[in-house]
Amino acid sequence: MHTACRISVSFLSLILLSGYGCDGNTAQKRLEKISTAYCECTAQLAAINRQADTAAPARLNVYFKQMESEYTRAKECTAMVVGQFGRLKAAELDSVQALLNTKCPHLAGNRDLLQELLGE
Repeated sequence: MHTACRISVSFLSLILLSGYGCDGNTAQKRLEKISTAYCECTAQLAAINRQADTAAPARLNVYFKQMESEYTRAKECTAMVVGQFGRLKAAELDSVQALLNTKCPHLAGNRDLLQELLGE
């Protein structure tokens, strides 16, 4: 396994395995963990997308193939998040979107991807 993948899997495992308590902040902690994991799961997809935005038209097919592959990996990664924390309801999507604005601003503007990967 590629070193970056091992780091990502280890980081994501740490997030998913660190339970959240029964105090009044449980819902907020859940959303924070989901947003952190989402940032981790989709970081490479976002990076490839930014590269494609500035690529020469002749290279776009290369980037599209990379995005397709990375989207599959991001979907598998977020499936673990959904398995641990459940799918996000519409109101929760707004809260996670707000968290993404500070955690990973380059991903915050893509609500459709967030809905597709984590929403109901």
